[in-house]
Amino acid sequence: MKTLLKKVLRMFTSSNEKQVNSLPDNKHVVLYYTSSKVIPQTYADCCTVISILETLNISFQQRDVFLGRKYLEEIKDLLGKEVSLPQLFVRGKHVGGYQRILELNQSGKLKKMLNCYRSGNLRELCKGCGNLRHIVCFVCSGSKRFYRDDIDEIARCNICNENGLLPCHVCLMGAVNPKNQRNSFGRVWRWSI
Repeated sequence: MKTLLKKVLRMFTSSNEKQVNSLPDNKHVVLYYTSSKVIPQTYADCCTVISILETLNISFQQRDVFLGRKYLEEIKDLLGKEVSLPQLFVRGKHVGGYQRILELNQSGKLKKMLNCYRSGNLRELCKGCGNLRHIVCFVCSGSKRFYRDDIDEIARCNICNENGLLPCHVCLMGAVNPKNQRNSFGRVWRWSI
């Protein structure tokens, strides 16, 4: 089984790509992308790849480098200083960027590679964040500052990230799909009513 897996992974990774470190969490499909429209072509590429994965009905983790600096630093550590988005990782191994994902999708190899990550349902919209995976900080309302009554002055918020955002608690708990279905992190969440 391990040799078959190695052959499949070797088939999907081109030999001329530079060696990259693997993700510490190697059980999921992880997509690094950006939701920023500052560079329209990069944004369009990211939307296309997300659309491909959602069309294939794949459960995947979305790591938006625009919403959190830690994701940008993580992808730079994995691929080096020059990083183009989007980048896809499967089982901790780097699959490739936009062009590679398009080639694999058009040849049908992407569907075969990700077949075991298919969720049996269509993804629903998260009631907490609308599938953005982040919410505005409830302490500082995204301003990174708040008024402290105890010292009677304005203090810096250290709960949220540099953009004034927090991870969505609904997505993290897996409550997006309440009927024994997989959420976008691949976890099965059961509700008892």
